[in-house]
Formats: sequence, structure tokens, C-alpha cells
Amino acid sequence: MNISIHQHYKFASEIIRAYDIRGIFGENLKEEDAFFLALKLLQARNNLKLKGKVCIGYDGRISSPILYSALLKGMMTEDVKIIDLGLVPTPVLYFAANYFIDIDIAVMITGSHNPANHNGFKIMLNGKTLFGQNLKDLADLEIVDSQGGQTQTEVIKSDVESTYLTVLRNLISINNNLRAVWDPGNGAACNILKKLIKHLPGEHLIINEEIDGSFPAHHPDPSRAENLQQLIKRVKEEGYDFGIAFDGDADRLGVVDSKGKILFGSHLLYIFACDLLKRNPHATILTDVKMSALIMNALKKLNCNLIQYKTGHALIKTKMKEVNAMLAAEMSGHIFFAENYYGFDDAIFGACKFLEIACHDRSLIEKSLQVTESVFAISDRKISANSLQKEKFINAVRSSLQQKNYQFSEIDGIRVDLEDGWWLVRASNTEDAILFAGEAHNMHVISEINKVFDQLLSIGSNAAGIT
Repeated sequence: MNISIHQHYKFASEIIRAYDIRGIFGENLKEEDAFFLALKLLQARNNLKLKGKVCIGYDGRISSPILYSALLKGMMTEDVKIIDLGLVPTPVLYFAANYFIDIDIAVMITGSHNPANHNGFKIMLNGKTLFGQNLKDLADLEIVDSQGGQTQTEVIKSDVESTYLTVLRNLISINNNLRAVWDPGNGAACNILKKLIKHLPGEHLIINEEIDGSFPAHHPDPSRAENLQQLIKRVKEEGYDFGIAFDGDADRLGVVDSKGKILFGSHLLYIFACDLLKRNPHATILTDVKMSALIMNALKKLNCNLIQYKTGHALIKTKMKEVNAMLAAEMSGHIFFAENYYGFDDAIFGACKFLEIACHDRSLIEKSLQVTESVFAISDRKISANSLQKEKFINAVRSSLQQKNYQFSEIDGIRVDLEDGWWLVRASNTEDAILFAGEAHNMHVISEINKVFDQLLSIGSNAAGIT
């Protein structure tokens, strides 16, 4: 890759998302983007007068090694120590960024739960995850210091996975012989899982255990039921206690019980929160706007300080520090742990924590399902829309509801709470789409919510020029 330095290099605007950089490799996300991202990060580091190290990891996608090589080449234009983690799940990079001393820049190359041809970058600068305006400012930053020449950069290959696993084993106590099936979905967690299960009591089986960036078994998103069917089949047919699934970079957690029932993000929040509150009464806990109202009401009865906030890993992590929250969860399966841990979304840690709780109090799992057993949900309605269309769509929906005197909240999108349910319309921050979600106690209310969605879909689409 021969690249000349462009002081005013511009990324495709649509890949600068709310809390990471993400696009389709070979289309709007290109190899040179990784190179210039490195230069812009080094420029930001220089502007802040930082002198610490850089930490880089990448997931198992086919395009990740290409982007990694370009990113590394960019980083090597300055004298800087680079900790090269190699192919790791995202939580290992987060762990390294917190565990090692003097990490100025941490970059994870990953497409997370998106399709195989997608990829991107999750970025930390000076100990903080970049998102929102700070991420846009980085993308627009002029490169003034770099000359593009080779330097005396030191690249240190690090096996931080071993340290990460040691920390997990010290924090988690699984003392029963549980039987679990693990599905990393051919993603970045495959290799570390093989090491992990050697230290776990009980019987553990890994399916889809080889890293394959084409994701041949199923789409790498455990928050959707269709991607858990293979796991459910193995658990039920072979009599396992649980099935555990991750997304492509292992920051989303999915769990199924012995009967094949899916424990979604809401159920996992309930389980982790009940366990946490035994040791930390009145703890502050965060949820995103898509969280089940039934689960939130059940937790409020336990006298925790429950705060609802915007969806998005970077937003949640920042808010957790602001309000000193000990736990946070999104419906998508991102679970954030700050009790004796670093407060980032870690599905591997979460899976081990779940098994620890199951050893001591399996009733919590059944209780979590009972809380939502009488609820009906809408979670898969969406319409394609680009960034400008998303803004126009939401503005039109807001105006329509204001004209009809609806009461709604705008923490993230537009959410209306009903006597017997709720509904939400929001612009996705990870894909070009408007998302519709809702929950109700009976199908009649679900039908009425869908009618409202149909009306808003027409209003918003007309305003945004969506056909």
C-alpha cells in the first residue's frame, strides 16, 4: 500500500457513527482509512501532549488483517511503543487498555455483530471511548505533524489473553459441575474460549469453534432468536444446562436455558442486578431505552437506583462513570460490569458471572423469565434510511406526536409509555435504519402499537423521501 500523506484526509461521512467508525469494506470503508485514522490519532495524541503507548487488536473478519496492517503502518510513522494484541475479542482490548500503564490510544478493528462484509474501529483516546462530537472532531482533524517516514517504533507482541483469563478466574467462582454449550459463532472469541473451558469445572462443548470471518454457521448476533437455533437444538437434544453465545467480537452475550428458552438482555440484567444488590443495596444500575418495562419495574421494587439512558456502548460506559453505576445492560446483550471490574461490556466475563450465579441461585434465572412471561414484544421492525433521512424521519414523527398532544421522552429516539405497554422509534447508530420496538401485556395492545407504527412509518417516510 503506497500512500502519500494528505493533511486534510476525509473519511466517507456515513462511516462516522455515533460511537464508532463502521462501514462496508471495499465500498465506503477502505484500507487507507485505517492508515489515516492512525495518523489522526497520533496527531490528537500530540495535541494532548501525551507520551504513552498504543494498543491494537483486531477481530476474525476477512478484512481485519488488511485494516490492521494499514493501521500499524500509520502508527509506525512516529516513535511510539505499540502493544500488538493480535486477533482478540474486543473485551480483551478493553482489558488491556485498562490493565496496562500509560495507554494513550487503543483501537479495536471489528465489525462487531454486523454482516461479514462490514468492519470498523472502536477507539479509546487518553482513557476514554471516543463517540459523538469527539469522534467527528477526530475524523476532521488535520494532520500537521506527520511526515510519513519510517521511525524507530517498537512493536511489542503481547499475550494479554493469559493475564485476562487469570483475572477472570480470580474474580469468578464456578464450583458446580454445570454442563454448557458455547457458541462463539466462528468469531473472535473462539481461541480464548478453548483456553477458558480448560479451567472450568463441569462439561463444556464449543460449537462453531474455528474463526471464520465469513460466519458460515449463522449471523454473528446472539440478540436475535434465529441466530440461536443451532445452540438451542444442541442444548435440548443433549441435555445441557445452558447455552452461551457471543457476537463476532464477544461484547454481546446471549444465553439459553435447558429448555431452550432465550434469556435476552432484559433477563440477564435482572439476574445480574439481583445478584449485585445482595452485596450492594441501592446500587445505581443503568438500562438503555429499549429495556423491558416489566424488568425495570421489578428492579425498582428491589430499591436500586435505576437510570434509563441512551443505547450505545460508548454512551453507556461514559454515563456509568458519571453516575457511579455498578452495572448496566442493553437489550442487545451488552452487559457492563463495574463491581470489582472495569465497567466495560464483556460477554466472556458476563458468561462466567452467569454460570457463577447459576451455581449458587438458579432460581433467579426462572424468576427473570417469570417477570416477562405475560409480555408480548415488537423488536424486529425497521426501515432502511441514511443519516439525513433518519434525522428527517425522527423530526417528522416528533412533530406529528406534538400536534396530537402525545407525552413522550427523548432520551434516545422517541419513546411513549402506555398504561399497559410502551413503544419506541429511534434512529439506529450502528446501521442505516430506523428501528421500531414495543412491549405490551396482550396482543390487542401490540396490534394497536403496530397501527401507530404504520401511521408513523407513512408520515416519516414521506418527510424523509424514503420509498
